[in-house]
Amino acid sequence: MAKEDAIKETLNQCRKPTGAEGKKIVFRMNESHSEITDWGLKMVSIPREGALLDAGCGGGRTLEKLAMASSFGKIFGIDYSEDCVEWAKNYNQKRIDEGKMVIPSPEKLTKWLMKAGFQNVRIKLEEKKNWLCCIAQ
Repeated sequence: MAKEDAIKETLNQCRKPTGAEGKKIVFRMNESHSEITDWGLKMVSIPREGALLDAGCGGGRTLEKLAMASSFGKIFGIDYSEDCVEWAKNYNQKRIDEGKMVIPSPEKLTKWLMKAGFQNVRIKLEEKKNWLCCIAQ
């Protein structure tokens, strides 16, 4: 039963990472999802300006990639894991300080979403891998 509990805990951490174990998983995801994210971003047209949203921003690596691709845009990242929001902010602190990126805390998320207007919305590409593969064919 201990092995099943460990697997369940790992899966829960993948869903909503928290604490030291969650941080390890998020940074591993930043690395392991990087290649599929790069591929996916090549399949879409990323505007040089406007607003882009990464829903479920995790550790913030895709936010960084969107910011590099959209030189005059504003990048928004949201996640319902408070820890992920903090990790993403730390990962992208320079862009936040420059006013190029916003990552609101989960408790302010609903109000923030009601006020935010987006011309372009991009979501986690690695979560949409199968969908993108079908389109690319």
